[in-house]
Amino acid sequence: METSMVIERTAKEIVIRLPGTMDIGLVQELLDYLKFKTLRSKSKATIKDIEALADEINRSWRPVAKKKRAA
Repeated sequence: METSMVIERTAKEIVIRLPGTMDIGLVQELLDYLKFKTLRSKSKATIKDIEALADEINRSWRPVAKKKRAA
């Protein structure tokens, strides 16, 4: 079982190689986090702004999630 992870930097990108046995959900969470950090670094939003937006999204998502669970 190969568990090596490799990071390479080229002129245009950073390439990360992970074992095929990695949990794809975990990899997606990591990519989402990196995307968030990149967007956040370019934003002028405050933590309060982000928390307010997250609360708004959660409030709007709950009815949708509830319908999906009931179906």
